[in-house]
Amino acid sequence: MKNKKNTKYCLKIDIHHFYPSINREVLKKQLSTKFKDKDVLWLMNTIIDSMEGNKGIAIGSLASQYFGNFYLSKFDHWLKEKKKQKYILRYCDDVVVLSSSKEELYQLLDEIKIY
Repeated sequence: MKNKKNTKYCLKIDIHHFYPSINREVLKKQLSTKFKDKDVLWLMNTIIDSMEGNKGIAIGSLASQYFGNFYLSKFDHWLKEKKKQKYILRYCDDVVVLSSSKEELYQLLDEIKIY
């Protein structure tokens, strides 16, 4: 496969303790902007709040995978629209960004740490 865009550098990120660190209130607020049906929101909020403590969601369920991806959708938007990254791959909490510039990826990593 030919690399026409010269994306020879790769930034690989794993969001450390992603599911246990999800802010439930932020997630529920994000969901409420997308879903308007009160019964659906009640069900999702019940699933989200089923874990002990006030932070994080359960690991392993299909609902958790959906919630995790939904939670990171703003991060995806930030990478694409604000940071102008074209070559992004993300699966749950694993992110890969391709670029022709090593320096650009180092700068992006610093900004991601702040994000």
